[in-house]
Amino acid sequence: MPYSFPDNIPKVAQSWTEDEQRSCIAAANAVLAEGGEDAEQNAIFACIHAAGRSEQSDEKQGLGLGGGPLTAGPGGYCMCPACGHKEAHEAGQPCDQMVVRSAGVP
Repeated sequence: MPYSFPDNIPKVAQSWTEDEQRSCIAAANAVLAEGGEDAEQNAIFACIHAAGRSEQSDEKQGLGLGGGPLTAGPGGYCMCPACGHKEAHEAGQPCDQMVVRSAGVP
């Protein structure tokens, strides 16, 4: 089912500004219209990116989506770009593959 404003906003975007929500919904619906494998998950990724929510945190540690020295190795934490939830990083488990159940996205 496609997303709509203001009645059916993706869970990950419910606390965002109206402009961010509208950008998110447009991007997510475009991905859903294309269909395909993992369409729902890809729609959420598109949503997050369209709203400008995919950058790493100001603390310079996070999901490691941008590469560099903070994206590998043990220690530290992983942070969800959508909701800010932090979890201890597990060695061998890339942060961008962890799932934050409250946000509904990896």
